[in-house]
Amino acid sequence: HLNNLILNLKAFEPVRMVLAFSCILFFGLLLQGKLGHWHQSVFLIIGLGLVGLMVLTAILEAPLHFLKGHFLHHIVKKHAPRLALWTFGSFGCLSLLHQYADLQSLVRDNPFVMLFLASFVGLLPESGPHLIFFGLYLSDQLPMAVLFASSLIQDGHGLLPLLSESPRIFFRLKLISLLIGLLLGGVWLGVSLGLERMVSFL
Repeated sequence: HLNNLILNLKAFEPVRMVLAFSCILFFGLLLQGKLGHWHQSVFLIIGLGLVGLMVLTAILEAPLHFLKGHFLHHIVKKHAPRLALWTFGSFGCLSLLHQYADLQSLVRDNPFVMLFLASFVGLLPESGPHLIFFGLYLSDQLPMAVLFASSLIQDGHGLLPLLSESPRIFFRLKLISLLIGLLLGGVWLGVSLGLERMVSFL
């Protein structure tokens, strides 16, 4: 809605301008590699640029009550601190485990156990625990197939409204996603392990 965007820019609301400036600054630093690490992939850089543009457009186009009520009070105040705590907690636990346990050998020797563990953790209506497996994948200790299965099953708290409406359908959907995740993740893991063994044998 171009008219909404133009009207919102003319109104010059401080909340909107601060959010827009923060968005430009954040994605600008991210794309320059000054925040986090530099991404080598051109597709990832383009993807981040497009996401930044979409977020900026939403900030400039959305009604002010949405920005204040839903974005600031719900996402920033409620979810952002929880996500930050889960992120630091997950990577902190991984760091401690690296110091006191041979985590790499444990994961490498039990890939299917990790698949089942990650899949059942994916059933939790909370996206935070998923970060543990994401961290293991980032440090090249977890096969992509396991992360894929976990990501496929994990839907955060998106289905919680359905739980209050129809617990039977909620648990049915969770069971279906678990079976699909285990099936596809198991096939992927089995094929990749088979190929690794074949290459090492040759």
